[in-house]
Amino acid sequence: MCFGVVISGNLRGIIWMVLSTIGFSISHSIIRYLSPEIHSFQSVFFRAFFSLFVISPWLIRYGFSYLATKRLPLHIFRTCCAVLSMTSFYYALTIIPLAKATAIGFMAPILCSLLVIIFLKESSRAAHWVGMGLGLIGTLVIVRPGMIDMDLGTWLMLFSTAFFAFNLFTLKLLSKTESTVVITSYTTIMLVPLSIPLASTVWVWPDLHQWFWITLMGLTTGVSLLLFTQGVKEALITIVMPLDFLRMVWMSVIGYLVFSESPDIFTWVGSIMVFFGALVIGTFEGFATQKRNKART
Repeated sequence: MCFGVVISGNLRGIIWMVLSTIGFSISHSIIRYLSPEIHSFQSVFFRAFFSLFVISPWLIRYGFSYLATKRLPLHIFRTCCAVLSMTSFYYALTIIPLAKATAIGFMAPILCSLLVIIFLKESSRAAHWVGMGLGLIGTLVIVRPGMIDMDLGTWLMLFSTAFFAFNLFTLKLLSKTESTVVITSYTTIMLVPLSIPLASTVWVWPDLHQWFWITLMGLTTGVSLLLFTQGVKEALITIVMPLDFLRMVWMSVIGYLVFSESPDIFTWVGSIMVFFGALVIGTFEGFATQKRNKART
């Protein structure tokens, strides 16, 4: 019976994770599609605004009382990191190939692991250093500094990845005392006012056609975030984490079919190295977490 429950939970987690990779790929492609008319700064605002509808069922059912927290400064810091990361990421999506942006983004969990070692003084193992080494070499393969010009989009993607790593690091701190719904709700709610200043500098009113795609982008992103979180929650991290590489596959396919982009061999090789670096770290931490949980029981 217990074995069947575990398999069932893992299967659900796999489904949620695969659906989340499809959803994120669609929403990011919509941002690229709309970029000639709708600036990425506005896309950040619309992403936040329509994501409010995703968390609204919890607000309606429980009211704002369920948002009670003693860690508001940490929520604010995480949201600020999210704004900086998302703004630069969305802008990078409009000027560099989708697959390249996705590949560089795989470096974030690796940087987060480094932050944990530095700031939380958690002991590092050989797996951490192997993973970080693979990630660094893979990133160098993708961007090839000194061999090709470092364009604005690449710099923005590296900047975005660094702040997303801080986002993940803060999430790790918050998850010790806060529920997934509370963490997601705070970021979503605060993201709206924080994204307004930049959006107002480039604001244009969308037409009916653009409103359709903007709404789809915002709702898809919000739902994909919940699917990703639920997938990680229900299944073993060692099972669902490899599936995140599907984002690279979907973005490459969409980039080729819709935007006539074809990732070069350096992007593929580098992205595989970066992803396996993150996989090594994630697998090790997943086993370590399971071991700690068994020890407590």
